Amino acid sequence: MNKGKEKKIISLSSKPQVKYRYGNIIGNSPTMREIFQLLETIKESDSTVLIMGETGTGKELFAHAIHHNSPRKDGPMVSVNCGAIPKELMEREFFGHVKGAFTGAYQDKKGYFQEADGGTLFLDEIGETARDLQVKLLRVLERGEITRVGDSAATTIDVRLIAATNKDLRYEVQKGSFREDLYYRIYVIPIHLTPLKDRREDIPLLIEHFINKFQSKLEKVIPALSEREMNLLINYSYPGNVRELEHIIERFCLLGASVENLLRNQPKRIDRISEDMNYDEFISCDNPLKKAGQKAKARAERDLIRYVLRICDNSYHEAAKVLNISLSSLYRKLKEFEEQD
Repeated sequence: MNKGKEKKIISLSSKPQVKYRYGNIIGNSPTMREIFQLLETIKESDSTVLIMGETGTGKELFAHAIHHNSPRKDGPMVSVNCGAIPKELMEREFFGHVKGAFTGAYQDKKGYFQEADGGTLFLDEIGETARDLQVKLLRVLERGEITRVGDSAATTIDVRLIAATNKDLRYEVQKGSFREDLYYRIYVIPIHLTPLKDRREDIPLLIEHFINKFQSKLEKVIPALSEREMNLLINYSYPGNVRELEHIIERFCLLGASVENLLRNQPKRIDRISEDMNYDEFISCDNPLKKAGQKAKARAERDLIRYVLRICDNSYHEAAKVLNISLSSLYRKLKEFEEQD
């Protein structure tokens, strides 16, 4: 096709149709329609919700949509990023404190739960909370009351909890970093958010929404996307999900640069590394890769054996059969794991 005659994509419609959205959430893929149906079903509920999804999938946006379509919509909506609070400050931030509870406590202070009383408390990245705080969170969910730091009496609160995480909490439970009882207490209404690359049919709708948003904000006419540019955006991988798409469209609206150049200049994805491996130990030995392989193999064996024991109700004989090893080998490996721990 001649570049000068390249078809222009003006817009899909003047505004995304109502059936494509729930509050400020937009999408028409099968997974999004299922989530919209779930949100509609639970809108009169007060049950705890756990939102799971990669960074940038819009977990907080979903939390706000749930709150603003619930009977609590006239109450407060308090959002907390658990990963941004130092562990030593978590208890007082969540539950508040009374005057004189510690040095510098010159007056009573409400915590997040009291601030959200009568409304909704959104705990983003709940997997980042310390285990001692997890015990207290469980108690709040079970009893509906908190105890402020330095106070001897409990305070009753009325809060609907929505939690979110980009971690696999089941794996965190297996590792011992997240309490199993708390996991099942917040896993009442689970919502799994699909990465944007797995629901590409939603991308044109989102592009239109963001262009309309920035066109209104910047008070300028945004050039239309060509068919080729639209296809480039639809087929991009979006490691940063919807948030990354929004930022790409914002730069397009501000700078007027070509989509191809914008995508080429996107920051590369930062691959996470396991934080429980001693990499300095590996690189200090003669064969770092061999040492790392041995360590990874030992950890995989440990996790597999513990998993098999769990599904076999801790029957060593049954676990040995499933693993196709002798009972003595199983005992030996379990002893090695104890020494390593």
